Amino acid sequence: TGREKIWPIALDFILSNPLFAGNRLFMNTFNTTPHNLFLSAFIAGGVIGGTMLSILVIRLTLKSIKIICDKHKNYDLLVISLIILSLIGDSMFHNFGFVQADLPMFIALALYYIFIENNNTSDNIS
Repeated sequence: TGREKIWPIALDFILSNPLFAGNRLFMNTFNTTPHNLFLSAFIAGGVIGGTMLSILVIRLTLKSIKIICDKHKNYDLLVISLIILSLIGDSMFHNFGFVQADLPMFIALALYYIFIENNNTSDNIS
């Protein structure tokens, strides 16, 4: 699929442009996207944006796993957590909302994070 060639190019691009180079410059230069959530985040948001997204995704993943493993299941949270985990996993290899840095997808992640932080069952999840 060419990802094994695109990802090293994307890493070099990030190292050469650590501050906000942007997806447009990457696309215009290489005529492709990196097909990876984290690479796209570091290209679009530089070190600061990429790090912030990485922390958010790691925290969401850990909290989602705890929700899935919780013996006192909140089934609404369980379903949403499974969907979020599958989207995050898929975004490592395919282009869609997360990878293309679509603002609504990042807002959805942030809202999900706020929801699970403020949910009544979060006392068992923290």
